Amino acid sequence: TEAEHLELTPLLVERIRKNTKNLMWCNCTPIPDDMPQGHSNSIKGPNSKEQRVTNESVIDRNVSINNEMTELNVDLIDIYSKMKPIQHLVQRSPGDLHFSPKGEIIMSNYICLKLKEKYFKPMKNSILPS
Repeated sequence: TEAEHLELTPLLVERIRKNTKNLMWCNCTPIPDDMPQGHSNSIKGPNSKEQRVTNESVIDRNVSINNEMTELNVDLIDIYSKMKPIQHLVQRSPGDLHFSPKGEIIMSNYICLKLKEKYFKPMKNSILPS
């Protein structure tokens, strides 16, 4: 639930920060337009609770995630905006929340790019092989 999310996310961020100073967070990916809206459609999620995911609930959760990460001073990777325009090309199958291998590669490459931009700066005077 949203209340659990608001309560537990700061605790999770605090635990992660005990182990690393480098932290970025991703928001939620879009759900397919043909996903049954308001029906039980995610019962094997990360918290193993029945969820009723709708387009509106994903957008609302992303607003909440953005607000929380801003408050916690954590950089956010917007994978929703990256995947939404190409969703119809990379969704696994109609009514499936998950992405095809092609979609997973696109998303993971985007996340890697954002991590590189944030944490890996080119070395000055580095000698690169020609």
